[in-house]
Amino acid sequence: MTHQPTDTEVRDFARRHQLTEDQARQLLTESVVLSTIGAALGILLAFWLLAALQAADLPLPIPVGDEVAIDARVLGFTALLAVVTGLLFGLAPALQASKADVVPILKNETVPAGGARRGPGA
Repeated sequence: MTHQPTDTEVRDFARRHQLTEDQARQLLTESVVLSTIGAALGILLAFWLLAALQAADLPLPIPVGDEVAIDARVLGFTALLAVVTGLLFGLAPALQASKADVVPILKNETVPAGGARRGPGA
């Protein structure tokens, strides 16, 4: 025995599975924040390792004195790259989720596994 959903259940399901503007904004914000945190941790690790390398006084073939430093241009590029990466990786799932085809659900039709409709009207 199968359960035939009522029109109200079908419409509620379709509404729940649509991505709202707030949810898309949240996806973007979370991905930018996570990528920025990752970049900040990487920068902190670089400063810590540079200080440890300078304090270790190891016999290295290259001099590691006070002249070795982290360049501000590299830090700016890292920050820019973190924001762009966060935007790209947050935008992709937001766009994919916003393209969810709920029309067949509202019409009580089945959607193929790929999500695309096939046939003469497709």
